[in-house]
Parts: sequence; C-alpha cells; structure tokens
Amino acid sequence: SQMSDALKPEDFQSLTAPLTVNVKIGEVERVVELAVTSVKRHPTHRFRDQPFSVSLSGPRQPALPQGIYPLRHPQLGAVHIFIVPSGQDAQSVHYEATFN
Repeated sequence: SQMSDALKPEDFQSLTAPLTVNVKIGEVERVVELAVTSVKRHPTHRFRDQPFSVSLSGPRQPALPQGIYPLRHPQLGAVHIFIVPSGQDAQSVHYEATFN
C-alpha cells in the first residue's frame, strides 16, 4: 500500500476508472465507487514538491463521513486517503482530498 506522500497529481489525472472503498453498513459490506472529477495543483512549498487536491464524486447513499479511507486505486492498489465531504447534488456526494 502506498503512502499518500508519494502520490502525484498524475496518479489521478489520467484515471478513467473510479476509486473504490469497502464500507461496512451495519452487518453489510458495500463497495462504494468514487469518481475523480478534477485535480487541482497548488503552489509548491518546502514540505511538498507537488501539492494538489482531488475532487471526488460518490453516491448519495451511503455518504461517507470525513475520515481516512483505504481507497483502491486501479493502478496503485490500496492508498490511504483523508477525504472530506464538500457538498452534494441530486445524484451524488462530493468529496475533497488534499495532498499538501
């Protein structure tokens, strides 16, 4: 599994498949798909060469609370990513993951 320190914007920009995460709801384990909707680069600083944030979109149910999730990346396998809900619309819940 990759540390999020090693992740780069390119790891998400070219993704066509969604990230997936298994979440347990009561006794049932569900696979939640999170699609990458945008990747935004931030100015370089001394702690990170390429800080960036990723916007993700997932289903309305189950909505994921803020936290660290072991998301499965199609190329990288499991990556532990801290995501924060950033809004919702009729179809989906939006999340933000910042790497800085």
